[in-house]
Amino acid sequence: MKKIAYITIVAALLMGSISAVGQDTDPMSKGSSALSFGLGPGIPFSYSSGFGPGIVFKYDYSLFEVGPGTISFGGLFGVAHFWDSYYWANTDYNYSTTNMGFAFRAAYHYGFDVKGLDCYGGFGIGTWFSFYNDSYDYYNRNSFYAGVLPCAFIGTSYYFNDVVGINGEFGYNFTYAQIGMTFKLK
Repeated sequence: MKKIAYITIVAALLMGSISAVGQDTDPMSKGSSALSFGLGPGIPFSYSSGFGPGIVFKYDYSLFEVGPGTISFGGLFGVAHFWDSYYWANTDYNYSTTNMGFAFRAAYHYGFDVKGLDCYGGFGIGTWFSFYNDSYDYYNRNSFYAGVLPCAFIGTSYYFNDVVGINGEFGYNFTYAQIGMTFKLK
């Protein structure tokens, strides 16, 4: 996880050296779309607990101009993995949980007239799935759970050029916080 985070940061810094010539002051203007990915601490659902690394993929498409900004619609897909093992009463206990989630999102984007900056906030709704495995001695239990995934988030992206940027987001999505890369598609 740390190695991936370091690679992401180094790639972002290298992209920062690329010229911003011709870059829009509003990266998410009407008709624009972006694909992003981020890494961060996953939200534990069902029987998961503690810290679990999560990865999130997001897509946003700006559809409407509203005042000085735009409204985007898009989606999110995330995966997080939690695990733990401990020894008690002469028995090894192990559990692992893999969470997956999908959500539809809507966000308001505003760039504050700063070249390459996109600040946004929004809400969404989706579903999560949790695959749980618990084992000790010769006992093994597999379970499946599902639930509603409400989303509320704020974030910002900074584009180094017309295509590549960095992205950070906080809230209750699939992760509590995430940092990663974003790519403007259109």
